[in-house]
Amino acid sequence: MGLSISLSGRFSYQGGQALNGARLWESYVNLQGGIEVGGRSRRPVRLISYDDQSRVEGARQSSLRLLEDDHVDVLFGPYSSALTLASARVAEEHRKILWNAGGTSDAIFDHGWRYVRKHCQSGK
Repeated sequence: MGLSISLSGRFSYQGGQALNGARLWESYVNLQGGIEVGGRSRRPVRLISYDDQSRVEGARQSSLRLLEDDHVDVLFGPYSSALTLASARVAEEHRKILWNAGGTSDAIFDHGWRYVRKHCQSGK
């Protein structure tokens, strides 16, 4: 799992909170034995994150690095709609899922992208 996250710049407070939440999720999932993948046995989760510095280009570069260098299977979307849009474009180009939990703009979903998934609080 990869996360482009704002640990510096304008969104550093929200980014820090999001990273703590993602790390908590990682710990919880791994304590449960990992994630079942494709109906097979469970696999542990490893979270890799990079500071996007609250910049659109930073989110794009972090997402590229996570996909091309670290070969993550799924991206978590950064905080902020503008940063999420940048990551979503990269995810679509690489045909990888972007789980959006931090971008609220309708523009993220108006593109009809195939690999962007919206976080839903109801669990659906």
